[in-house]
Amino acid sequence: MNGWIEVSPETMPKPGEYVLAFYRSSHGKPRRVRAMYVDRRMADGWEANAEFDEWEDLEPPPIGWYETADNADGECWYIAELVSHWQPLPAPPTKEPKA
Repeated sequence: MNGWIEVSPETMPKPGEYVLAFYRSSHGKPRRVRAMYVDRRMADGWEANAEFDEWEDLEPPPIGWYETADNADGECWYIAELVSHWQPLPAPPTKEPKA
């Protein structure tokens, strides 16, 4: 097993948890991105949970997958394509690199 979990109602990550998500772009190219899933509970309480600038204009934000980056300063992008698989993010390194 390569660590990828097929998306289904029984295998979804916890809402709001950052994971590695896989989907194919509108051009059919494979994409692996840092993402989170927003469910109905998060969408209903979006003001309390919103950390994304994009959400300010949405009431409530669409349920679905959102792509973001560690250095995106709170920005996210709705993934319109079908996310087919996900896996937990690996833990960050514990040792500092040698100079």
